[in-house]
Amino acid sequence: MKTYENNYLVMNKQSILSRKCRNVGRFVIQKSIHMFFVKSIYLSNHILYQVCVLPSHVVHEIVGKMICNFSSRDIDNLIDRGSRHDLSRISCRELLKLASIVSGIYGDDGLCYFVLHHYLDKIVSIMKGRFVRLFVKRRLTPKDLINEIRSGLDDEVSVFSVIRRYLYSMPDYYMTMSLRYHMMEKGYSKQTARRKAKMIFEIASECRETLNEASRDWEKNVEMLNLLEKIRNKIYFVITRIESNMNQIICILLTKEENYWKEYYGEDIYNNIIQGLNCVR
Repeated sequence: MKTYENNYLVMNKQSILSRKCRNVGRFVIQKSIHMFFVKSIYLSNHILYQVCVLPSHVVHEIVGKMICNFSSRDIDNLIDRGSRHDLSRISCRELLKLASIVSGIYGDDGLCYFVLHHYLDKIVSIMKGRFVRLFVKRRLTPKDLINEIRSGLDDEVSVFSVIRRYLYSMPDYYMTMSLRYHMMEKGYSKQTARRKAKMIFEIASECRETLNEASRDWEKNVEMLNLLEKIRNKIYFVITRIESNMNQIICILLTKEENYWKEYYGEDIYNNIIQGLNCVR
């Protein structure tokens, strides 16, 4: 009887959370202010189930084989674990710690997949964020989704963007001020530009502090600089491959999680995007 009750509890909670997941898109479009990140949850009987993790690990695996010719659920789980979900996107120490583990076990292919995982997550956040607002307000075409994603990837604020652009000259306060004005010239509001510039400065400061700590040990310093250079090369490689396969990647994201995106955008907008990008379901 107890087993039956536990199973019923699991199914009932899954059903409730599934409905929340289906409704979240409509809520975002109506309010246009919130972004939702629903993670894996352990119930009291230690059953793990996925509520609405996007992109799913299935999608990560498909795109990983396309871009890196490699995939690993272990790497996905390492990045997405519990309360530290995607922490390596904003923490230099966490990035270097996880990248060192991945590189040591899986080599260059694993490092490629590690970097790609974060960029796919960023693409989804763009698709769930400002693109929705722009599409609803201005009736943009499906091709604008591609341009929005390209712009979002170019303007992203993360450890990856800091390593990509400033590995050998971490931005100081004055450089950050010039970045702020540059972002305003690109069309960002003063508040958003200030927030992005502040985040770049904080991430860069932590990276600089991490490098300074490592410099006290010559062997550790060389090892860290080599790892940073490997990460930087993989960032350029992944971005280049994403650019050349953007349409296909977006179609994979939309079709493999069809029910979610239909609810998120609404069926009319979803079908418009699918047809405009010539996605094969």
